[in-house]
Amino acid sequence: MKKLLVILFPFVAFTQVNNAAFQIEFAKVFNSYRVANNLTPLKINSDANKAAKIQSDYLISTYKRDSSGTIKGVLTHDYPDSNLCSAARRLQFINPVYDIKSTSIGECVLVIMDYDVVSLQTLADKVLNIWKKSAGHNAALLKVWEKNEFGIYISHTSFEASYVDYEVDVATLSRKPVTKYRTIHYYTATLVLLGEIKWY
Repeated sequence: MKKLLVILFPFVAFTQVNNAAFQIEFAKVFNSYRVANNLTPLKINSDANKAAKIQSDYLISTYKRDSSGTIKGVLTHDYPDSNLCSAARRLQFINPVYDIKSTSIGECVLVIMDYDVVSLQTLADKVLNIWKKSAGHNAALLKVWEKNEFGIYISHTSFEASYVDYEVDVATLSRKPVTKYRTIHYYTATLVLLGEIKWY
């Protein structure tokens, strides 16, 4: 009797999040948070969205398996190209009219790992809550930005990963290890804040 040998290779898949819809969901929760703190809501800026995309896509591209099979990546405001090495330079790359010497630009980045694909509304809540829990990021969220503009972008990748589960053998009533597979989702988000800052 011939046996079929199936070999499953772990893989990484880059997929697109509907960022236009995500940006609307994030604007709702972000501006609700600002209004609750007696601050003006911010408007979405398309150039800032594009600048955020550069960094978010770069961050997600760094997530890979190392030689031990562990998934690792970087979380940084830096970028390997000197022309895009900061949030200000990324914004000027998108739109050269920005005077990055006089425009105040803030940036927040994060990574989320999840075993489920989450809705955009849930994702927006998660992203905001992570930044709210960080004193430095929260301070950036609650600054008074004269231009009242921001951009955000979220990138996604997924990995197939094996894990060991146990099933009961009905004949012997003993537990036996079984290798199973599940998908691990990674999301990187970048928020770009624009304008002149008025400190409290």
